[in-house]
Amino acid sequence: MTAAKRDANDWYSKGVALDEQGCHQEALLAFEEAIRLDLNYPVPWNGKGNALYDLGRHQEALSAYEEAIRLDPNRPFPWNGKGRVLFRLGLSLPKTSSASNSNKLRQVTLGCQSATPHPSQHTFNVKTLS
Repeated sequence: MTAAKRDANDWYSKGVALDEQGCHQEALLAFEEAIRLDLNYPVPWNGKGNALYDLGRHQEALSAYEEAIRLDPNRPFPWNGKGRVLFRLGLSLPKTSSASNSNKLRQVTLGCQSATPHPSQHTFNVKTLS
């Protein structure tokens, strides 16, 4: 692990601790520092989405979750976060145009149901959206 990756992970961990304490603005700053240190690390993008969601900044949260999904589409937590935001905004996940994308989305979202979510997350049954 490189020094930058280690530092990014440290800032991410700090962000998680702050977010769990209800210090969402401070958590957001920690997640952003982790992202600055390693733009391709998907985990702090998800943390950023959680903090933004908790701050009521849903559109920005959606963008953060989408970046986490772009970086690693197999991680279930950003999909869960995206589903929470879309639910809050009264929207749904878009239908995918190909069967393989639909199957991939179904597999990833089904993984959300058995995974332990971040303490600030609420789990929604999203399997019917794919």
